[in-house]
Amino acid sequence: MFKELIEKKWLVWVLAAAGEIVVLLLVFRVGEVVGVTRANFNTEWGQNYGRLFGEPQPGFFNEVGELPPSIPAFGNAGTVLSVSGGNLVIQDNRLNEKTIVLSSSTTIREGTSVITASEIPTGAQIVIIGAPNGQGAITARFIRVFPDELEASSTGN
Repeated sequence: MFKELIEKKWLVWVLAAAGEIVVLLLVFRVGEVVGVTRANFNTEWGQNYGRLFGEPQPGFFNEVGELPPSIPAFGNAGTVLSVSGGNLVIQDNRLNEKTIVLSSSTTIREGTSVITASEIPTGAQIVIIGAPNGQGAITARFIRVFPDELEASSTGN
């Protein structure tokens, strides 16, 4: 009986087409399940973004139309070009020059030592944490001075 069915070519074509349709539907369903799973993951990740990365409380927007409070810290990094009075001029990695204003409350550290502004060498790599002021400068709260790479390698650090 099986041999008789195989001899009927139209029946073989119909069964082959039906098999291909079933396989295509299965592939489509697998793609649909994968897409829904990815969409659910992205939705859940987006809903938890603030909790994971420090969203200001009580929510992303305190009320409709209000932005969350600004984060007070502002940072920058670069090479010291000059130190004069209460100001530093640095050059960042994009070759932009920035003025850093020092105050009596600015903490300057090199390694574990607290240093003064006059001890910051020209050419030193520094990182500044502070806030931009109205004159286009950065008022520094904290400055970290990194040791010169040549000096550190010669001393064995």
